[in-house]
Amino acid sequence: MASLLLTDVLGGTELPISVIARITTYISDLRDLANLARSSRLLYYVALPRLYQHVDLQLRSASEQVETRKNSSSEVSAFCVALDALSTGQPARLVREATLRGTVPATNDHLHGRLSDFAVLLSIAIRAAIDQMTVLQKFTWMLDAKPLQMVYQGLELRSSLTHFTLVFPTSREPRPLTTIPGIPSLLTFRVMNMDPLCYNDDISLLLLNSKKLEALHMHWNPRMRLEAECSAHLNSYFHRCVSAGYMFAALREVRMQNFYGPNQGQLYAVLPQSTIVRTHFLDMFGAGPSAQSNVFVNTSWASIPPILKFNWKIHRCNEMSMQHTRMLRGFKGVEELYFPSKTVGLGNPNTSMVIDNYGTPSSAASTSTASSAVSLENPVIFPGSDLITLGNEYLDAVCKNHGPTLKKCLFVNAFGYTSSQIAELAKACPDLEQFGVALKAGGEDPFRILIYHFPKLRALRILDNEFLAETISSHADGIFRLCEAVRGYLNDAQSSTMRWLGFGKHVFHVSRGAHGHVLSAASWEDVQHEEIWGMDNLEL
Repeated sequence: MASLLLTDVLGGTELPISVIARITTYISDLRDLANLARSSRLLYYVALPRLYQHVDLQLRSASEQVETRKNSSSEVSAFCVALDALSTGQPARLVREATLRGTVPATNDHLHGRLSDFAVLLSIAIRAAIDQMTVLQKFTWMLDAKPLQMVYQGLELRSSLTHFTLVFPTSREPRPLTTIPGIPSLLTFRVMNMDPLCYNDDISLLLLNSKKLEALHMHWNPRMRLEAECSAHLNSYFHRCVSAGYMFAALREVRMQNFYGPNQGQLYAVLPQSTIVRTHFLDMFGAGPSAQSNVFVNTSWASIPPILKFNWKIHRCNEMSMQHTRMLRGFKGVEELYFPSKTVGLGNPNTSMVIDNYGTPSSAASTSTASSAVSLENPVIFPGSDLITLGNEYLDAVCKNHGPTLKKCLFVNAFGYTSSQIAELAKACPDLEQFGVALKAGGEDPFRILIYHFPKLRALRILDNEFLAETISSHADGIFRLCEAVRGYLNDAQSSTMRWLGFGKHVFHVSRGAHGHVLSAASWEDVQHEEIWGMDNLEL
């Protein structure tokens, strides 16, 4: 048995290679693992499979390359060196996940009706590397230039490939359109930034011939909805499936975001109702804030399929409407239900504006032009809906149809519920483990109801609204008083399951001490594994 001689103050000790390999599995930082591999040939061969298991290559822009070369003795791009090593050496056979990202040098060759030499040579090198990755399972394309046909053909030949992520560039530079071939082994397909004006490749053949597909994620550029430009059609993506009468028989997860176009029944024709168990629809159906020019397209999504045989276990949607409540009443058995409290804002598509559903706009951009923005002084939260009635309809649909199976629930913060409504929900949902809700004054103390009536609750999040703001601001130490009151309820109820509490932007970790429960301040990063926080966003 191969071994490694380790020398210490007591002399030499031989360790079997299996023990050394076991030790290296506990090294999480790949930089430390790479430094360890440089110390001896044996450690190099032991660490090699982990070092090349996931390859993430970034092609830097010209300015970044100049800055890098100032601090390096090498004149060769690290991206090119890595591609050369993968296409000519043995390490490529160890790669299971490959990600390509970065900026392709811009040229004016498209003005002459031809591709740049760099783009062609880059695709040839990538295809050569893919051919060497015999156990490749996940491939992600995030370069700001589309792949050429040869790259798609290389992926088609990889029988081990199960996950493919394709991020289309947002540039409108003319490029030849390519029909992506089917990948028979594909289980998950993610396509991002779809925009017909950006010369996207045709994915319809891939959707038709990838018979094992279990997860489909489709994301459109929000520009089309913000500009009321109806240039995308579902028929462009599903026409081959519809013509062949094909439904995704193995599909279990669907995630779609930002589509703006008419409803012509393609989703009903290709998505099987009985097999899909996870659905995420964000800004898809026009029930959120939208301009008046979108009304004709949005109303085409108001009709509900005549027969509902949904088997959804996880459902996430940020557009609230009466049609949505009627759909929730059409089936039973949801275990996780998430209604994010943010929607895409109106205005300049280059800004990342979002609106809290009780009317507070916030923007990650520093400025936005007034000429391209729609007024947000009085945003229409859910057009054509009375918030109180709509909130009651959602509560009734959840209690009557999904209460016995529901384990995790996040309501939108536009719906405030009284203590009596919370008690009604507690009776209908005895197994609730995570709960995010906005409260409203009326009746008993709602915090007491929440602690006493949900015995299995592990995480409780009180969403930010006017009621919570008034509760906290009523005293100088309002948040401290609220924590003390809730801690007293936890002690009286002898709760043994509660681990996380949230009051608006405040997060607390709950633990048991010698004198009862202890609430310790925590950060949002600490609770992202809890779905009532982690799912409250517009990330697909």
